[in-house]
Amino acid sequence: REDSLIFFVRRKEEPTVPFVTVEYSPSKHKILQTHGMHNSTPDEETMKYIQKTWLPFANKAVRQMAVAERSVYGLCNYWIPNETV
Repeated sequence: REDSLIFFVRRKEEPTVPFVTVEYSPSKHKILQTHGMHNSTPDEETMKYIQKTWLPFANKAVRQMAVAERSVYGLCNYWIPNETV
């Protein structure tokens, strides 16, 4: 069973109104499933937006977070001194 991330995607013009929910696989960099309002299937225009605009954005953001996490972890390991008695 793989890990997945759930995103609640909203329109910039209507941030309080649900738009679409996306389940995303960070290991495969792909969308696992999408659901619209009341668990409906998103329309073709919405799916085109999710695939062409949102997915590349999500892939880039997840890669950047992974790089940042590795570099912070590396810095922590480097800067934490060993305790001496």
